[in-house]
Amino acid sequence: MHKLASLVAGLLHLASQPALAAGDPIDLVTNFPPLLIRDAPTEGAHPLGGPAMRFVRLANEGLAETGHTIVYNMTGAVPDSDAAFVRTFPGDLSGFATVYDAVAAGSEDGGADIGIGISNQNGLSFGELHVAALPFGLEADEFAAYLYDGGGLALQQSLYDRHFDDRLKVLPIAITPTQGGGWFPGALPDPESNPDLTPQSAMAALCRRPWIVRWPEPGAGIWARACKDAGVATGAIGAKTRCAHPDRDCPTADNPITSEVDRLTFGGFVPGIPPHVFIRTRNIDAYELNLPSTEVHMIRLATGQANLTAASAELKSVIGPAPYYYGQTWHQPVTYLELLINKRFWASLDPPVRWAIRTAAESATLRSWTSSLSRQGAGIDRLEKDGAIVLRWPEGLLSRLRDAADSYLTEKAANLAEEGDPDYRTVLEHMRTFQAAQARYGDFGDLNQGRAGLQSAPSRP
Repeated sequence: MHKLASLVAGLLHLASQPALAAGDPIDLVTNFPPLLIRDAPTEGAHPLGGPAMRFVRLANEGLAETGHTIVYNMTGAVPDSDAAFVRTFPGDLSGFATVYDAVAAGSEDGGADIGIGISNQNGLSFGELHVAALPFGLEADEFAAYLYDGGGLALQQSLYDRHFDDRLKVLPIAITPTQGGGWFPGALPDPESNPDLTPQSAMAALCRRPWIVRWPEPGAGIWARACKDAGVATGAIGAKTRCAHPDRDCPTADNPITSEVDRLTFGGFVPGIPPHVFIRTRNIDAYELNLPSTEVHMIRLATGQANLTAASAELKSVIGPAPYYYGQTWHQPVTYLELLINKRFWASLDPPVRWAIRTAAESATLRSWTSSLSRQGAGIDRLEKDGAIVLRWPEGLLSRLRDAADSYLTEKAANLAEEGDPDYRTVLEHMRTFQAAQARYGDFGDLNQGRAGLQSAPSRP
């Protein structure tokens, strides 16, 4: 009976939306600024707002003959760099928990008609799996295949239909390639270069280091599980950092240490504030963020150098405290951005408008991947110029983390299912099934890995 009532309500909802009048703008809303700073890509420097801006520009090219234009709106204040292209959303969305909820409501009910989100902000447990694309799992090309041709997008849509009362349509607009694997103040223990270490003892040694590490889920949980399996309990302080004021030097007389740590501790994860600020002030010790080229731009922003070019900016004040830069991003192989469309609004659009939006979404997904990929070699070179020591994660540590990932994710899925949330397990098993089906080809086609000769430990003088 509930399903029938929901279906009827959804049909009435679709029928109530008036058509878009000729020449009307389409207000898109998101939380992310493009950051159109100097020397950044044309779509902007922000790892989420930039690809979103790319979609808007591609969509508006396709919409030109329809008389409509998508307008980029932010939920908060617009940075000066973006003022000519972005505006603060004219409505009041404070009553909605997320952009997802606002778009599901639609403009007629005080929300928005379209938006851009990242799925770990959708309020649903499985969102973190879409953002991370399964730790030790699907890389960008595999994840794109999973979404478009492996049933991943259809499954996501079905889950959104249930959770948002069949009012929210989702389309991919960006899949970015493998990120950096983290910045650290010292080299990671490596059994290959130290015969006294085993994978187990190397993991234990890493977990005993008194570092505050900014790391997202599910990566943080997997890492904590690997430490537990090695006999070391890690700490967690949430959004807290070493001192009470993370943006000020730590420690000082007026900013004393408030979080004493004697082992690996996860903390300092404050969405919206780049970790480079916390590293520079010594409030955290290690972190991960995004792609190498994005690191360059975000360091410039964190140090007030947005008006300088990437070549002329000084990056050492951020790189210096944590210069060991590791690749092989086991915890988040991709980043996935999605376009959210209110279904009654979508149904009201003329076919050419729907076609332009859908085509732009697919084009933006491809271009976000290829454009990002093309910039990363130069990004690594630029970071290395200012002191980054570029390495790969030691295989001994990866073997322990890989084992921990499997058990941690399976246990988390089971616990959520027992609490009445089976969706995490549904998505996890669906991704794993696709991954397993492609595993032999992944090895079969993997000819060129290792050609850069990246080492897992610094070269000895």
